[in-house]
Amino acid sequence: MRHSFARNMERQANKLAEELDSRSIFGTKCWSSSASLFEKSADRVFIGANPGGDRSSQELDEREGYLDRPYKSQNYNAFLDDTWLGKGPRHQRAVESAFKAMYDGIWEETLRSTPCFNVVPFRTPTTKSVTRKAWSTGMKWFPIVLEHLSPSLILCNGSGNNFSAWSAIKGLYSITKIREQSIGANAFVKTGYVQTGSLRGSKVVGIPHLARLGRDSLYEALESLKPLD
Repeated sequence: MRHSFARNMERQANKLAEELDSRSIFGTKCWSSSASLFEKSADRVFIGANPGGDRSSQELDEREGYLDRPYKSQNYNAFLDDTWLGKGPRHQRAVESAFKAMYDGIWEETLRSTPCFNVVPFRTPTTKSVTRKAWSTGMKWFPIVLEHLSPSLILCNGSGNNFSAWSAIKGLYSITKIREQSIGANAFVKTGYVQTGSLRGSKVVGIPHLARLGRDSLYEALESLKPLD
């Protein structure tokens, strides 16, 4: 497969990165699943804010060929197949747990068949370190990918009001019929919520950021949403 859409959008991301201060980002990473999934419309997508990590993470991706994996494997998924540094493995396990809660015995094939990407394709150590310019620049890129895929279900890894997948979609479009389900408090937030809403006939689910808030009450809330699609 030529992956014409995925290749073109990756070129656009790299070009947009040239507009930014190179000291504020550590490279680009567009796809966390097989690039072939981005060549046609999708049943569902899984979207984060931006790829995490610093220069060592980008160097690892380049050294191990992780940036090329989406183009080489029809079954690739970064949450399952890549080795991440620092707190990355905890994030990977939390994503696995979330998909297990939502899809039971077919969780792995569902995750592998889901286009996974970020609002902003520019790598930073944390979401908080994404500059306003980097976010606004990424927002030129993100809706092109989302509207091309035209999914029936949008799973947002991050439901905060700022610099999250949920806030990006809510800022671009009109999400209606929003409902909130509390997952209680922890050291990071007073109270976390799983949010659901409608967008042009699609379902949108805002999941509290799994890297920080993945815990039993969150997975139980996701399980209660079944069937999602």
